[in-house]
Amino acid sequence: MRLNAQRSSAIGTKIRRDAYSEAHHCVLSDRHVGNAILPAVNDATQESEPVEPQLLRLTINGRPWRGAVDQHALLLDVIRYQIGLTGTKRGCDMGTCGCCAVQIDGQPRLSCLTMALDCEGSQVRTIEGVQSGPLLSALQEAWVSTGASQCGFCSPGFIMVGEALLDRNPKPSGQEVRRAVSGNLCRCTGYVKIVEAFMVASGQAEAGEKGDITPGTPALSEDAGKS
Repeated sequence: MRLNAQRSSAIGTKIRRDAYSEAHHCVLSDRHVGNAILPAVNDATQESEPVEPQLLRLTINGRPWRGAVDQHALLLDVIRYQIGLTGTKRGCDMGTCGCCAVQIDGQPRLSCLTMALDCEGSQVRTIEGVQSGPLLSALQEAWVSTGASQCGFCSPGFIMVGEALLDRNPKPSGQEVRRAVSGNLCRCTGYVKIVEAFMVASGQAEAGEKGDITPGTPALSEDAGKS
């Protein structure tokens, strides 16, 4: 699953919600309709009853976890502030940068757009779950050896998406890598070293060799070129 699909769905939902909210506000705030004057809305009567937290049970990096979470809690907040795993980063809060990417049941997902309660019973994997004991994964090792990380803030999101790609396609082409990470943004590099890291991790190149790397950002995929 590409992150762009999840982002598009979330943006569409937000647009519909904002449009409804604006229309609702206009109806309630305009007290004058023709010659009639509507009674003022009592804000106190509009307040909804407090919603009790709900129990969430999931497996995080192979370990069962359960806790009470707010009905509207985002998975990102639960991971960082309730479970205490801060490797997953908060970037744009809009699903545009990919910094918050995790894996849910093996698929990369944007945790800033995912409701925590939707993950009931799911297997969630964060950057902390990629390393096996003291050993880094092949992609993490390649990330270091190729210099794919600069400030490092976006690296967890890239690696979570990358691990999912390598799990289903151990020998991806450079174009397949760029397409997979097209939902992740890096503000430090030109993406060449990032693609190189995938080539090294998949055994198709040595650090310092370009392998199947075509210059260009992840956005310059075949799909983007047709639009």
